[in-house]
Amino acid sequence: MKTKKVKVKQGFTIVELVIVIGVIGVLTAVLIPTFINLNKKAEEASNQSFVKNLNTQMAIREQEEGKNNSMFDAVEDAKQIGFDVEKLNPVDGRDLVWDSVSNRFLLLNQDGSVFYGQSEKKATKDIEIWKIYSAMPAESEQKYSIYAKQGWSTLDVANLKVGFDAGYNSINSVYYSGGASAQSASIRTNGNLCVLTVNAPADHVAHYGYAKETKVVAVNNMNSYHEYGTTHTLAVTDGKVVVEKTGVVFELTRADYTYVDDQGEHTIPAVTTNEITSNGGNVMESTVASVPQSTSFEINSLSQLESFRDATNSGESFAGKTVNLNVDITLNGPWTPISNYYRKGVASIVNGKVTNDKDVSKFFAGTFNGNKHTITGLTNEGILNSAVNTGYNSTTPSGQTEVTYGFFASVNNAVIKDITFKDVKIVNFDTLLGDCVSACVGFYNNTNTDSSKVLIQGINVSGSIAGYDNVGGVVGMMRNMSNTSNKANTYATISGCNAENITLKATRRSAGIISQISSDMNIFTLSNCTASGTASSNQAEDFEDGSIHYYLCGGLATWGQTTELKVVECTSTMSTSFNGSKGATNNFIIVEGIGTNQHVYDNTTNWNVNANGDYLKDGNTASVVPANA
Repeated sequence: MKTKKVKVKQGFTIVELVIVIGVIGVLTAVLIPTFINLNKKAEEASNQSFVKNLNTQMAIREQEEGKNNSMFDAVEDAKQIGFDVEKLNPVDGRDLVWDSVSNRFLLLNQDGSVFYGQSEKKATKDIEIWKIYSAMPAESEQKYSIYAKQGWSTLDVANLKVGFDAGYNSINSVYYSGGASAQSASIRTNGNLCVLTVNAPADHVAHYGYAKETKVVAVNNMNSYHEYGTTHTLAVTDGKVVVEKTGVVFELTRADYTYVDDQGEHTIPAVTTNEITSNGGNVMESTVASVPQSTSFEINSLSQLESFRDATNSGESFAGKTVNLNVDITLNGPWTPISNYYRKGVASIVNGKVTNDKDVSKFFAGTFNGNKHTITGLTNEGILNSAVNTGYNSTTPSGQTEVTYGFFASVNNAVIKDITFKDVKIVNFDTLLGDCVSACVGFYNNTNTDSSKVLIQGINVSGSIAGYDNVGGVVGMMRNMSNTSNKANTYATISGCNAENITLKATRRSAGIISQISSDMNIFTLSNCTASGTASSNQAEDFEDGSIHYYLCGGLATWGQTTELKVVECTSTMSTSFNGSKGATNNFIIVEGIGTNQHVYDNTTNWNVNANGDYLKDGNTASVVPANA
């Protein structure tokens, strides 16, 4: 049988290949620009949608909270509503900027014209527009005011011609010399060591944020320098200076200005006839006759409360000073704590890891007198992790990070009295563990040696509080962190405090008034305090393997081996509950171990250390010593 031959089709001829390649080339030339243009249009639409939605939400927040004073505030507002403006990279080299006049974000073309986001109210001068920079631009490129992006590489900002906002960065120094003509500039500094120098004889300058030292060498005698933020030392050489209502100055003085250049050292003598005034600001010490120093720090508004808070968070302890709250205040969002430090001390980053150096000297150490006023709406709900200081200790679960939280995060031998906290809502943090959490004080470091001194007095709390460990209605934990050697001479008293219908939830310890009275003290007194509501502890929520033994839930407190605990005229109707196998509850006080030299003094009749399920750690036993012993 003959095999049938199959005709095999040959490949393209050279002519056909040339034609195909030519067609592909034509299609490529036509379609690729089309695809690029479509992609560009999509990115433009995405950028416009970002700015449109952002500005819509900004308008709502402005109605609720007022206009932002700095770009940092605007960036924080944007983050609260889910927009991270520092991460947006507009197409075609356009810039995302903030218009400080309209309080809105815009997209600018390379020539400075508005591509998207125009507003009825708008900036008329370039300095009123704020642009994000990752490094200090050259003097010739300083057209818009400068917002320092996170990771900013310039620690010393020199020859500044426009406005400046340090953002989240700590800056060592800022020197503002102004532009070619008179202008109004806004400067916001950030950093405990920052030195701000203003030497612009024709300009008006407004300062926000914190500076360790501010030198006003020269400003316009009509427009002047206005302190809206906080500075430790404000030294004035020449020009009009006003400390505004939100301004905080710890030392105000006139001073010569000395500088060094290629020709040697020069001194500009201080002018004694220039106007220096206070427009309701707090000046703690003053050598300027026209501005007498304050005998106390007065808080008459939310903005002044926030200024006081920002001062403590920049390292001012207020030791030896009194702070008076003179009005009721409603908080309008998540609260960044006063004295915002972790309980182990001041946190820092070493080799990429959070460490704590047990430095409590920066904690608030003054007297805060609430004058029987009310704080309404204390909450951490929606707070950003970047707004709080974090750390860890020996009991922090592996791989976790903790935060101390309250109206005050951490204090050091402070006196806090006569405040009512209404509608408190403190929830668990998203990725952090709340260790020492309460309405009033998260962590109290106590080295007080005055047995007659009442540290916490007249605090009333209602609402709900949740956290990981040491969750208390009034105080999270009190202990001697800075110097355990003087334990035998330390005293602490909490008096006249009430937790009313409060709800407390913790993984480890919780209690109505103070969650943990720690072992590093001598005598602790709890007097005339009441607690009602519910408190719970839930071992099942822990990260540990079950080796932890302090899942405790007390009506008033949990007590850990202080030499003496005195309980005077205290009552509790708290309902306490515990879920797990390692802990205990008591609707009065949990006793966590008593040694042979330790005593409990109790003048009530409804509690006995050895009765009703009180927790005695490691099998220790003790008896109640009569109050008159």
